Amino acid sequence: MAIDWDRIGQPAFDRHVEALLFRMFDGQAIAVNGRGGDSGIDVMVCTDAGLHIFQLKYHPDGFPSSHRGRRPAIQQSFHRAMQHDPVEWTLVVPCVLTSSERSFVDKLSDGRAVKVSVMDRAALDNGFAVHADLEATFTRDQAREAARDYGREKALLAERSDLTERVRALGRRADGIDPDWTWDFTRQGDTVIQTLRGQHALAHEVSPVRLLLTSRAQAISSDVRAALERALGYGIAEEVRLDPEAVESLSIEGPEWLTETVTDVGVIWKPVPLATEAGTAAEIQFSDTDGTRAGRYAGRLIAVGSGGVGRSVEADVHGARLQMLVPFDHQAAGNLRYSFDLEGRTPAEAMHVLRLYRRLLRGGSFQVNINGQAAGSGTMAGTGSVSDVAEVDSLLLYLSDLDVVQRHCETFFPAAGVHRPRAHRPADRPPPRRRPLRCLSPCPHDHHYPQRPRRSRPASGTGPTATVPAHQSPGIRNHTQRPQHGHRPRPPLPRARRRR
Repeated sequence: MAIDWDRIGQPAFDRHVEALLFRMFDGQAIAVNGRGGDSGIDVMVCTDAGLHIFQLKYHPDGFPSSHRGRRPAIQQSFHRAMQHDPVEWTLVVPCVLTSSERSFVDKLSDGRAVKVSVMDRAALDNGFAVHADLEATFTRDQAREAARDYGREKALLAERSDLTERVRALGRRADGIDPDWTWDFTRQGDTVIQTLRGQHALAHEVSPVRLLLTSRAQAISSDVRAALERALGYGIAEEVRLDPEAVESLSIEGPEWLTETVTDVGVIWKPVPLATEAGTAAEIQFSDTDGTRAGRYAGRLIAVGSGGVGRSVEADVHGARLQMLVPFDHQAAGNLRYSFDLEGRTPAEAMHVLRLYRRLLRGGSFQVNINGQAAGSGTMAGTGSVSDVAEVDSLLLYLSDLDVVQRHCETFFPAAGVHRPRAHRPADRPPPRRRPLRCLSPCPHDHHYPQRPRRSRPASGTGPTATVPAHQSPGIRNHTQRPQHGHRPRPPLPRARRRR
């Protein structure tokens, strides 16, 4: 349904054109209130080339020379606009120009370094056809068409394509509710999920939507409260769930059709991470008290975020997930969180993770770099006791031996058992037992290598031990029953046969 330009009047014409230009230029078009004089500018757009000025004239029947006063008014507006040195000036009129009228507009730029153009009725109709949802907000009788569409939903769906067409029709109806916001929707059984989506990049600035959550503090656990601080305060993309018992009310403020207050509702909060730099090189460096570098661990950036309190950086460093929370207030203390899991990792991979974990247990000065640029730094107090560090050292020694055996036998498998830091072990569960090491297959090349000297071990009781019964592997049994050589034996040389 096309807009009836002949009947809408001057105020509606201005509103239609302003909304269209705003959409065409991705929110960069600025309408100027003409009270007190508009200085020759009705709408202006700042482009890379320079200033683009639009002059709106509601002349449905054109501006022929017989209508005295119209052409002089256009000339006057043009001369006032030239005071702003625009690169382009456009006359917007709801009519189709005659040859005489177009010639008049073209001559306005004589002697001036400015481009002059016209947006007439054809251009306006085409613009609203491209942005059909915008046209719908001005032309559709929402109540009447919604009732008609509801009646269509009662009709039988004869073919599969009928369902697709009905859903698309409802989508177009949702797009026509508001020029800035629309509803996306999905159905899962009897549940209909509605997702609010902006129809252009600046919807949140032109028509902001605010959420006011009133909670019951006594019903929120300390873990959920800490997760809320990370998500809302620092923009960590962490899902936070508030049960209905913890929510007193949720108020939505925005357009009239969207504004409401609901109670007895659960809230799931999950910020969208700023993943524009995901995969970028990241690293964490540790320094001694004298400033010398004590360790450097490289990884990849996962996400960056920002909230009301500060910003966050998440990175994966050798399988350990690091979260650095940096407050906007430079006087406030930051926070460095880390977590890891050794399940399914080879001994070599597990050693990388545990070495970083040992470094974090000891604490010290650190700096996080993203793509070679410092993203934050600080000093972390040591959180591990002497026994914690000793346990990690013992496990590293065990993994080192296991890695040597695997590479020697060319038999690779994940390290048995899962290591969990003491601080994260449940109080009612004992530490996990380490399984004894077994040779999964005989190593056929054992006799080709000299016997290595026995590696020094820590004092009794400070490290893990692994028992390999010889009777469980024929390869090991045969190897231990024959004498060991320090060199590879030379095979006997073939004897030359005598000719008879």
